[in-house]
Formats: sequence, C-alpha cells, structure tokens
Amino acid sequence: MGPAINKYPGRYFEDINVGDVIVFKPFVISDSEARSFGDLTKDLNPLHFDAEFCEIRSLFRRPVIHGLAVIARAIGTVSEDGFWDGTCMAFLGANELRFRRPVFPGDELQLTLTVTAKNEKEKCGLIDFFMEIKKTKTDAAVIAGGISVMIAKSVK
Repeated sequence: MGPAINKYPGRYFEDINVGDVIVFKPFVISDSEARSFGDLTKDLNPLHFDAEFCEIRSLFRRPVIHGLAVIARAIGTVSEDGFWDGTCMAFLGANELRFRRPVFPGDELQLTLTVTAKNEKEKCGLIDFFMEIKKTKTDAAVIAGGISVMIAKSVK
C-alpha cells in the first residue's frame, strides 16, 4: 500500500456506526458567497439578491440564501473537518429533504449528521445519515432529511 492511500484523514466504513451523531463546526454564508452560487447555477432570481424587490414582493422581506447553497456549504463543513476526506466515494442521494425555514446572509448555521443505517458491500459501504442544519442563534432547523453516501472500507 503506497503513501497516497493513507494521506487522507477520512473515516472509513468500519469507523462509522449506526447511532453516531457528528456535529460540525458552525458556518456562515456571506452575500458574496450567495452571489457566487447564483452565478454558478444561473439562478439569479431577485428573491436571492434584490433587497428592494424582497421588501415589496417576498414573504421574507429580505433576500434569502438558495436552499441548495445551504446544503452544499453544510456538506463543505464535512470536508473541512476531514470526516470523509479520501473515503467518501459518492453522494448517492437525498431522501425526503425538507426546507423548513429561510436562511439569510450572515445567519450562523450548524450541521449535524446522525447515522441511521449501514449496508456493507465488498469494497465499500453505503451509509444513510439524517442531516439537520440549524440556525445556531435559535436552534431552529432550516433543512432536514436523509442523505446517502458511499464510504470506502479500509485498505488492509
């Protein structure tokens, strides 16, 4: 086994157990990050960027962050942490994911993953997590639901 195999700190399938609860560091999405997401996805709906429009026409009275940007940034905290760095082989899907509350630029958020199921395969395993993203100030869930990923088994 060469040095490239072990240079990443991610947790392997065997290291993760049903019932594990992993809380990641809080994060904030800035106006400029929200704009970059809109530019990347070409979703430039004024609901996300135009304060004057939002004051008059939006339920929320101010620009809201794209829900998918919140999910993407939350998953980024998993990578920043190194939790599945070098071991996550694929994101398999989202199950009954719900957007419960709006997120505004500057809101501090925190991701919690709870392992709900494991299914071992020959060279990897499939792991289901319950994902919950909450506002740290109010402890209110903004996005919640299941995600499934493929995680490598350790190389022996």
